[in-house]
Amino acid sequence: MTATEFLQRVREFSTLECLLTSDNRLLIGVSGGADSVALLMAAVMQGRDVVAVHFNHHLRGDEADRDEAFVTALCERLGCPLRVVHLDVKAHAARCGISDEMAGRELRYARLEELRVELGCDVIAVAHHRDDQVETVLLNALRGSGVRGLAGMRPRHGNVARPLLCVSRADIEEFLVNIGQQYITDSTNAENTYKRNRVRNVIMPVIEQQFAGAGERLAATIAHTARGVALYDELVGNALNECVGEVRVGTISARRLDYAKLRRYTNRDTLLFEWLHPHGFSATQVSDIVKAIIEGKAGLEFSSFTSTLLLDRHSADLVENSMLEALALDEDISLE
Repeated sequence: MTATEFLQRVREFSTLECLLTSDNRLLIGVSGGADSVALLMAAVMQGRDVVAVHFNHHLRGDEADRDEAFVTALCERLGCPLRVVHLDVKAHAARCGISDEMAGRELRYARLEELRVELGCDVIAVAHHRDDQVETVLLNALRGSGVRGLAGMRPRHGNVARPLLCVSRADIEEFLVNIGQQYITDSTNAENTYKRNRVRNVIMPVIEQQFAGAGERLAATIAHTARGVALYDELVGNALNECVGEVRVGTISARRLDYAKLRRYTNRDTLLFEWLHPHGFSATQVSDIVKAIIEGKAGLEFSSFTSTLLLDRHSADLVENSMLEALALDEDISLE
């Protein structure tokens, strides 16, 4: 694939998926690796208005400083504005009880959105590519993901766009060779400590050896699944709009599920899960709720961190926990 063909594919994908418009100002995270450098170069070569941001996580000593220096020099040569952000990943990981990898991701995305607003950017462009997509879905499947996990990363989610999902890592490296652009390599990419690295370095090569072109076909399957999930979400939304309505008594607001309307649908368990999971309820809780509804139990309560579900014989009310506290202070207010 020539550099021109690469740019054309990325441009067509961005148009097809409504990722970017010609007048968008882009905030691009640039680590210095091949993927983010290719994204930056593609945007600059297409004449887009770009601001780069580089995150120094201070996890790899001199190598992290080398990355910062490389990105700084690259942006100076391109005449591209750059913001360097220093993150204390270790402290955030310890504070939240999560891995360094997850802590870094949380900090990056939070800071990216802050910078998007501060710098007047329209879109945050990140460099996930087709191979990242395949790895993500394999990991999700092995964790027991639902349908959304099998649909992979969305090309556009909120303010975040992924223009390179249409190209592979090999395409990216070929593009950089064709335009004579160097990049740097994170030494930890070769380590198989992280599950994603094991999928990338061990599992996918074996799959490709046995099934030539497997990555491309898996990516096509994921794209088909994503379109199916979009239709699924639309149908689920229509069904829930029929089964769930808002009730209000005084200052108390709740979402009420009508059992009679719910019974019209064959896959009631799935509908309940789709309704309650965004409010913090687990799959196990939803199974218990379904059982209670089938058995006609009333007066039961199921709670997540944010909400509580109150069961009656004919309906269920979903109330925010803050509203329940208000309810407890006023005995005259009832949802019945």
